[in-house]
Amino acid sequence: VKCDWIERSTQIVPIEMLAPIVALETFADRVRGADVFLLIDSEAVEGALIKGYSSREDLCLLVSVFWNLALKLRARIFIDRVSTNANPADWPSRDKLEIGEAAGWSTFKPIWPNELFC
Repeated sequence: VKCDWIERSTQIVPIEMLAPIVALETFADRVRGADVFLLIDSEAVEGALIKGYSSREDLCLLVSVFWNLALKLRARIFIDRVSTNANPADWPSRDKLEIGEAAGWSTFKPIWPNELFC
């Protein structure tokens, strides 16, 4: 993966694109050969993953890492949009881990795919 991100006013889209990649790698044993429902609250990330490309080269590289990993895991990925307010993944990203813990969630150390390292 090319290590330089294209300059833009905010880097939120590439950062949000990392989440599904790291999730697949972290939970590889659970998603291997499985149907995976991926709920995404970023329209840009949702669109890039569904189309399989982006108009931005750095995002295309991240999209390819995601789909190559999904292929390696033989996971069948279904992507749909979820509003930010309905996205349970927002709780930990907003330092509200207690909501997930009350629901019985466990915390896992994220595993970063080697393809994301330069």
